[in-house]
Amino acid sequence: MQRTDNRRRPALRSLLAKQGRQTIRADGFFQSEIGNRKLKISSRGQAMAEYVIIVGLLMAALGILTFFFVTFKEYGGRILALVASEYP
Repeated sequence: MQRTDNRRRPALRSLLAKQGRQTIRADGFFQSEIGNRKLKISSRGQAMAEYVIIVGLLMAALGILTFFFVTFKEYGGRILALVASEYP
């Protein structure tokens, strides 16, 4: 049984590539267009997930800073009273 190899048929490769069915990589092998579409779709989902994570982290940091601000503002008078008090 004779094995056929598409690398030995440059005319067939270029014909298939011109028809838009497959693209040829630099090493001479075919590259699937379906895999490229899946990669683009998954990378778009990854970017959205990263965006949501960053927004969540920023909101958490804002909440923590707000908590510290309110706490220090509430107890600031007590701290000033302790600093201003005169010990015998």
